[in-house]
Amino acid sequence: MTQMPATAFKDSLEDALSGNWPLIMRHVLERPCLATAQNLTALKGQPDTLRDTIADCYEISNEKADVILRSIVNDADSFENTAQMRRAMTQFWTEIRDTDLDKISGRRAELASVLQRRYGLSRAAAWTQIHQFFARHMR
Repeated sequence: MTQMPATAFKDSLEDALSGNWPLIMRHVLERPCLATAQNLTALKGQPDTLRDTIADCYEISNEKADVILRSIVNDADSFENTAQMRRAMTQFWTEIRDTDLDKISGRRAELASVLQRRYGLSRAAAWTQIHQFFARHMR
């Protein structure tokens, strides 16, 4: 398995962190030492700042905080890629193909990339549609 270059990983982490912010914020709010309004505003889309805050909160190394941050982002970014979900996605986004769904593989950040490519959306517009879709289909 090849490893993603550090800058590419950081860019994908920033995108997943920003795009999944509402879900990540819920996760962060469960941790009292992280959950001040000032922290939440400062942390949006900034993995280094969030990592440092996690490290300070738990009094752990940045490396251990990185593991926690990746876990939070991965949890927020993933969804069950069931047949029912795939059907709902193809009904909501008619240009999405089975090959796209295979590539997405249960990751919201990958879905954002597919929506940008298929529909010519900006990254922000793709994430808005993703949030709308999951608000309807994840009840």
